[in-house]
Amino acid sequence: MSEIVDKSTPEKIKRPALLSVLSILHFFGGIAMLVIFFLALSMPEEVAKVAQQMGLSSFVLIVAIVFLAVMLLASAVGMRMGLKWAWYLSSFYYIYGVFRNAFAVFNIWLLYDGASAEELASLSRSPSYYYTKHSVRVVIHLLIFMYFYRQRTLEYFGLTALKKKKTVAVQIAICVFIVIVFSLLGAV
Repeated sequence: MSEIVDKSTPEKIKRPALLSVLSILHFFGGIAMLVIFFLALSMPEEVAKVAQQMGLSSFVLIVAIVFLAVMLLASAVGMRMGLKWAWYLSSFYYIYGVFRNAFAVFNIWLLYDGASAEELASLSRSPSYYYTKHSVRVVIHLLIFMYFYRQRTLEYFGLTALKKKKTVAVQIAICVFIVIVFSLLGAV
């Protein structure tokens, strides 16, 4: 008797090393965000102060923390398992990181544009520190976002037929929507 082997199901592709590293970082980052969330709930006055410095309401800051925690934890698990939805969530996390940090650069410019020399001297860190920090983050997030579109990465997630331009456009549109909503909520 010969055994029938189903060749229609592709064999599972080995997880790329960078995805293993990213999934671990996402997991610990998600745990850290949950700790920050619970600490924030216990210190409403401090949250209000930080939120005000960021030009947000406390509610928006807490929602952003929870949003990032859930996104990080879910993508960590999904990346380890090679699930399609995890590719979308993980790649979105990085394009969202590009937007979040680019927006931070813009806010730093707005905050310190007309500052006097005395005001700038009184700061613990100069605006150039924050410009550099967030600009480097933009580059790192963009490079990792591009990594998610590499053929090998797409193969691991079973997304070789992905329409890349359309997917990028949708992810950018979602980021723009989130920035608009958070800007409007921050103004409330």
